[in-house]
This record gives sequence, C-alpha cells and structure tokens, in this order.
Amino acid sequence: MTLLRRVPWDITEEALSLLNLTVADFASLPVVRGGRWCGTSAAKWARFDARQVRSQGQYLRIVSIAEAYVDTVSETLFDKRVETLETFFRNLTAEVQEKASSSWNDRKKCFENHHGFALNKCSGWADFDRAIEVRNSIAHGLGVITKKQLSSGKDAKILQSKVKISDGRIIVTAESLSLCINACRVFIRSVDDHLPRQ
Repeated sequence: MTLLRRVPWDITEEALSLLNLTVADFASLPVVRGGRWCGTSAAKWARFDARQVRSQGQYLRIVSIAEAYVDTVSETLFDKRVETLETFFRNLTAEVQEKASSSWNDRKKCFENHHGFALNKCSGWADFDRAIEVRNSIAHGLGVITKKQLSSGKDAKILQSKVKISDGRIIVTAESLSLCINACRVFIRSVDDHLPRQ
C-alpha cells in the first residue's frame, strides 16, 4: 500500500527552489566598488558597511525562507485536520494555529504536540537554530547582538555559526553563509522526511 503525503511535495520543492534562487540572485548582484553605497559609515547606534548589509540581507532571507516553510507546513497540517470538524473545534484549532508561529519555542511545541514530531530532532536543527540567532541579531539589532541575546548567553551560540563578532557586531563570512544555506536545505528536507503520511 502506498501512503499519501499529507503535505504536498510542491511546498518543499518551492522552499528549496527559493533557497537556490536567493543564492543565485545574491551571487549575480554586481560587487559595489565605488559610489554612494560603497564603503562604511558610522552612527551612534548603527554602522553601515555595504558588503555586510548585502551578506546579512542574504542570511536573513535564507533563514526566513526556512521559517516560512515550517509555518506553511504547520498550517497545511492543521488545515487537513480541521476539514471535517465542526465550527467550534475549527475555531479552537485556529487559535492554536495562530499561536504556533509566534516564536520558535511555540513552533517546536506545536510540532511535537500537534504534528507528531519534534523539529529539534530533525537533521540540521543545531546549525539552523544557531542561524536563527544570527538572523535575530540582523533583524532586531541591525547586525548587533541584542541585549536579550547577550543576557541569555546566545552570543556563544552565534559564534558557533561561524560568523565573526567585532565590537558586538555580527560579520557574516562566506563560511557562515555557506553553513546557513546548507543548514536550511538539510533542515527543510528533514522536516519533509518527518511529515506524516496517510
């Protein structure tokens, strides 16, 4: 008997395709050598370095693709489950579903409690989890490790992602970007492998 997928394969294909397109798009951008956006500038609360902005933008986009994939998978699994439920139960499920994407801790709990597997048991999770912290520094601190991250010891986790840190600022290297891309690919494929079949 062949088991049917509860989540269409095209969702996984699309996520992997978006990763590849993002890598190709950033690789095809011309290197800035001069002009208004070249070099660095400094402000009291932020520094601007065109190369780092570009690298950080790519890093942020790559991690966000994997995050959006996980949220889409969760949503699809919930939708399959509630198709036959009455309105009351659909509303309850909608509340759980909404909360399930508010943080990575909530996502992990949701997958374990409602979808039958633990995200942190998927291949690539450790590297992906570190990439999430780097992304958070980029998104919430403009490349600076946030006070929240420092107070919770996340700076050590960030260093394990192969980024460099200078004066509290994240410097995305070719090695750290490559590790991030690979971690996202491995993690997405592993989540797909864990998806329930009917």
